[in-house]
Amino acid sequence: MTGIQETQAAVAAPCPTCADLAYEREGMIEVTGGKVWYGIYGKGNKPPILTLHGGPGVSHYYLSPFFKEFSDVTERPIIFYDQLGCGRSERPSIPSLWTVEKFRDRLSQVVAALSLTEFHLWGHSWGTTLALAYAAIQPEGLLSVAFNSPVFDLPAYRADLQNLLKTLPQDIQDSIKHNPPDSEPYLEALSTFYRHFLHTADPWPDCFLKAFAGDQFGFESYRTTVGTDELNYTGNLTDRNDSRLLLEITAHIWFVCGQNDITRPDRCLEYQKRVANSQVTIFQNSSHCYFDEERTEYMLALCNFVQKHDSHMLRDELKNSSD
Repeated sequence: MTGIQETQAAVAAPCPTCADLAYEREGMIEVTGGKVWYGIYGKGNKPPILTLHGGPGVSHYYLSPFFKEFSDVTERPIIFYDQLGCGRSERPSIPSLWTVEKFRDRLSQVVAALSLTEFHLWGHSWGTTLALAYAAIQPEGLLSVAFNSPVFDLPAYRADLQNLLKTLPQDIQDSIKHNPPDSEPYLEALSTFYRHFLHTADPWPDCFLKAFAGDQFGFESYRTTVGTDELNYTGNLTDRNDSRLLLEITAHIWFVCGQNDITRPDRCLEYQKRVANSQVTIFQNSSHCYFDEERTEYMLALCNFVQKHDSHMLRDELKNSSD
């Protein structure tokens, strides 16, 4: 996910229309470096979807409106958790905690603590980087992985962002190029960039704003891994390329992006071509948040994908047909 925290830091108060969901179960899990919050929404015997939000540093709130509706419609449990350093989780100030490997290990600890035996993994933006690192170790019980706006090859991703910037008016490009990242002209130009390619709703949804609010955002984890924003990478992810790990995954894979996404459709298609029997969907009327921008279409596509790979349900169907 992107670094609009600088422009949204003033949104410190919780949004009244983005209340916490009525979780079936929630609590704190001890992981390396501290405790993380989790919440399980919805009932049903289908394998749950474990969600990985963007960032690092964006809390789960921007995902809750879509997944509440998805769970209500499909009767499938959804697991949210705020990664260490943001949201309702603890926020230790230890720079060494903010590496892909340590985020992956903490994800493994969450899976173990929740005793997940069969589940689908759903990652968005930075969450796909984490999902890739986790899925590549071939964890038991992982049925499928949905890579939403995949970010695997950071040098390529950064180049794509710069190319997107060149599609905007020259004054926006000049403001980004010639002003320091904390200046008002820079932040105004950055906001224009995000409103084109991050989320096109106007105004931005309350839960989206809450995820980036000053009392929710993980500033230390974001600045350590990314930097000040997506157009000004200086963090430890800057030169990382994990795309080779796609070949290590044995679970079913779905690649997704929007036509006007900061993850470019060509990049999404490139990743899909590397993996046999994977599938790809490009949402034509969306940017980075197609689950908000094209909710009905995305809901149907996600439902079809996970339903197709509910392995225990397939076994039950085969058993029933043979009885």
